[in-house]
Amino acid sequence: MSGYKGKAIDTRAVGRELNVRYLGEGEIRHVGQNLVINAMLIDSESAVQIWSGRLDIPIAQAAAGNDVIAAQLAGRLRKALVDADTRRAEHQSGATANATELWLRGNASDDGSLKGAREARKLYDQALRLDPGSAGALIGQVGAIDSLLVLDPADHDRFVQEMEDFSLRAVAVDRDDPRAWSVRADALSRQWRWAEASEALAEVLRIDPSRSDVDLRRAWISIWTGRPEDAFAHLDKARASDARTADYWDFLRIRCQANLSLGRYDEAIKACERSAALENYWGTYMLLTAAYAQREDMAKALAAKSQLLKFEPGFTIARVMASRLSDNPIYLQQMETHTLAGLRKAGIAEQ
Repeated sequence: MSGYKGKAIDTRAVGRELNVRYLGEGEIRHVGQNLVINAMLIDSESAVQIWSGRLDIPIAQAAAGNDVIAAQLAGRLRKALVDADTRRAEHQSGATANATELWLRGNASDDGSLKGAREARKLYDQALRLDPGSAGALIGQVGAIDSLLVLDPADHDRFVQEMEDFSLRAVAVDRDDPRAWSVRADALSRQWRWAEASEALAEVLRIDPSRSDVDLRRAWISIWTGRPEDAFAHLDKARASDARTADYWDFLRIRCQANLSLGRYDEAIKACERSAALENYWGTYMLLTAAYAQREDMAKALAAKSQLLKFEPGFTIARVMASRLSDNPIYLQQMETHTLAGLRKAGIAEQ
């Protein structure tokens, strides 16, 4: 778009001329010892800004090469584009949808609920019938199945195998797609193959050193392997990599889980309350139910339990145990002592 440099731009006209749905704009400035990059994404049809982001890069780091900077910016832009097109696809009819549109509709459907995960799988299946090499649909399948492992654990072994198969296919389609290696790590974690999962996450960072979700996954692995105290260092690293991560609901939920696993109920409640304010997710209310009950605040425990059962009717202790997130004895003891005991205090049924 160098031909537009220094000119007043009619976003709609440029979008039509270039035949693109979105336009990127940005600027680079020196601020103190940093190179500041401001970028935005604009919907060319409506001329509405749909995303903006800022990178602060130390000048010394920028002088060493542009690869890391480009990877950071490209990663954020890709997520913004996928999120925007997911919202768009959510409101479109599926009658004439292509593989990409079906994948995006699957993303929109997978809201963390049992119903959402099942609907997402159907849409990803349709996308893969049209395009067996759709990396997005393969990656989406792994994420949806991961939800089902907890929400519908009766088919645990089949789901674990399907995660393995879809993640291997995703990596085979594009070994340089960091998202494929991220879900490969998820599939390996569900098989308790922790060292291999860590290797897959290292591959993510080789491709894109800026991905803060690697540290979130490492924090979960710390919890599942009985080392919740180590999760905080990974969370701090994720926040240092991208300050916005600290206001992400899943970041806060991980912090809540780590504190709950250590018996730090007040800290767990603070993190989970903030997470719940950002995203209504059944798992957050499960943790809140347990933490409130352990603090003997039964009024709040019952309110959180009500929210949990609203999202997941029939939720039981047996379902938590059947998800088999880890075989580590320390993790299992921490779960029993702090989470399951709290859920029982709040009256969650065993079966």
